[in-house]
Amino acid sequence: MRFMQYCAMNRKEEEEREKELERVVNDEVEKKWAQTMEQYRLEREARKQLMANVMKTRQQQTEERSKFMLDLSHFSHKCLHSFSQSETQIISQV
Repeated sequence: MRFMQYCAMNRKEEEEREKELERVVNDEVEKKWAQTMEQYRLEREARKQLMANVMKTRQQQTEERSKFMLDLSHFSHKCLHSFSQSETQIISQV
């Protein structure tokens, strides 16, 4: 009878060790999964921030180009007007 009790006790201890090992493994898997998800979140946030910076820079470039083109247009108009006036003066002197 003692051998049967020993075997039952041994089996119970083995089951408890297996349950503890399974709990430890599950905890590690959950911890690793949480780390992976946090890394994905950080990468997604970094990509979002990078895209926002790119769009902001592109908007600034577009605004600068529009201003440059407007200034160029005004300058061209002034040059043409000045040229026209000079041409008129030269023709009137001849």
